[in-house]
Amino acid sequence: MTFLVHIVPANAGSGLARDAWLNLTLPSALVFVSDSSDGQRMVIGSRISWHWQDWPTGPRPFDLALAANPTTPDGANASVPMSLTSVDANGNHGPDVPVVLRASFVAPAIQLSISVNQERVATGKTFSYSLVLRNTGTTMTRTLWLVDSLGTSLRMFSYQSSVPVAGSSDLNWTFRTVQPQQVETVRLDIQVDAGVAVGTQVPNMFAAVYTNSNGTVIGYVQSGSVVITVVESASPLPYVFGTVAATGGAGGYLAYRRRRARIVEVFLISAEGGLLIDHLSRSLIHHKDPDVVSAMLSAVQDFVKDAFKLGEDRTLHQLEFGDYRIHLERGKHIFLAAVTAGGNGAATIKRLREVLDEIESKQGDSLRDWNGVSDALLGVTDIVRKRLLE
Repeated sequence: MTFLVHIVPANAGSGLARDAWLNLTLPSALVFVSDSSDGQRMVIGSRISWHWQDWPTGPRPFDLALAANPTTPDGANASVPMSLTSVDANGNHGPDVPVVLRASFVAPAIQLSISVNQERVATGKTFSYSLVLRNTGTTMTRTLWLVDSLGTSLRMFSYQSSVPVAGSSDLNWTFRTVQPQQVETVRLDIQVDAGVAVGTQVPNMFAAVYTNSNGTVIGYVQSGSVVITVVESASPLPYVFGTVAATGGAGGYLAYRRRRARIVEVFLISAEGGLLIDHLSRSLIHHKDPDVVSAMLSAVQDFVKDAFKLGEDRTLHQLEFGDYRIHLERGKHIFLAAVTAGGNGAATIKRLREVLDEIESKQGDSLRDWNGVSDALLGVTDIVRKRLLE
């Protein structure tokens, strides 16, 4: 930022000054821009001087334009010492006249802090990064660019922030006018790519570039780094079905079914035509079990069609699908189908109804106007994942 200093050197005596010099030394926080003096200017490094010859009695005012160095931190102070020396017509030196210009600097100052909700994550599972951005300076930023490079090991599932994100792997957000003490938060829901080896450590950090209130880029800042470790999936289903095969099936399967029902899959189906809105999974991983997922989706959609045939008052609620049960609850805009393993379904039906009521209470407008784009219903899938699968 450029500012003007009005300087008024003067010959306060009664005679002619043969020579006069005004000298000043700029600190690193300030940069010379220009001046309007009629004297001869000379600049050597940070030292600037003006020379006048045959100066009669009276002032020689001028404006000095200086700029703050962009790297000068918020709250810094600087002093600019100046002195005026002269020689009279007889060659006698007059006394030096010193003066000190003092300047204080204001600027935005950005802090970033990152956290992760779990440090050990299985492939295909979802975890969250939380970033807090704060302007601790005394002026606003006109523009701030926030970036996060996830790399090939991680994939963004959903996000929450006050501005939209751009990109899919290299993510960036543009914030306008971040005021002093303003706080912005960004949450990323992330999945570990299925091809990442167990034991791999995946670091992540955010960075920001920001301007001052005039739009000049003045700062770059990084958050700390957090690391997640990829671990083996703890899903019990592979071991359960392995035991069934080894023992002939009956003993191991019955023991498992006596346990409390565990929701492993959830399908969101539109009530208008039975179209799939989204599918969330706890244990079946899409790239490993495409046939199972496809067959289960077909069963759910057939299930929905049967429910339509029975009408509002005679809706189906449960069917068997191999070693699983599919429980269905119907709302005004959607069907919610939960696939469970083990136990009985009474508690599951109650949970589905509670979640369905919450979804239609909070997201009814989005569901009513749904145009087939899954990203438009991120709020719906967040509710399902937190209430039924976490």
